[in-house]
Amino acid sequence: MNNLTENLDFKNIKFSKIDGHEVDNTIQYIIDYLNIHNSKTLKISIGCDSKNKVENTLYVFTISFYDFCLNNGAHYIKAKYFQKRVKDTWSRLYNEAVYLKELGNYLEIGLKGYYKPIFIENNKPTKLVEVHLDLNPAPTTKLKMPKSINRINKKTPRKFSTNLSNSVYDAGVSLLTSDGFVVVSKPNAYSSSSAADKHTK
Repeated sequence: MNNLTENLDFKNIKFSKIDGHEVDNTIQYIIDYLNIHNSKTLKISIGCDSKNKVENTLYVFTISFYDFCLNNGAHYIKAKYFQKRVKDTWSRLYNEAVYLKELGNYLEIGLKGYYKPIFIENNKPTKLVEVHLDLNPAPTTKLKMPKSINRINKKTPRKFSTNLSNSVYDAGVSLLTSDGFVVVSKPNAYSSSSAADKHTK
């Protein structure tokens, strides 16, 4: 296992909109977005996905805004970060949790006093943003069998695939929940599984 976790300074990591326009100041962008929309019904979630390239490991971060009253889809901004290639899968996936903790705490400081969604109770030890972790709580997933096979032989045994991210799940969730974050994992972690994953291709 190679420990290649870096300390990220999210003040210097540039986010951009989906159309490619760069966000000058991430915190100010979020505050402006909150001023335009109903901040009490907005849920801000953060996600991360990673992929190994030839020489580097790519980490993609997303900050998503979802109005759970309007229920009309999410707006998000994204950032890419390359670091020296993390060879083993466990370390690469655990880094996603570490970096999300850093991003979450960066937003916690910057948004204090500007954002307090209605679903956060005063006595609940929860931080402002929700963390979407691209890790699977289940060790295996049942594969869907083609309908043609099902019609031919209904007794065909179901096949399962091993979820490699499950080995990191407990460590990742523990790291984040112990710091006061609400953590959402697969299959509901859309900020990671849908938004961030899209930009690691």
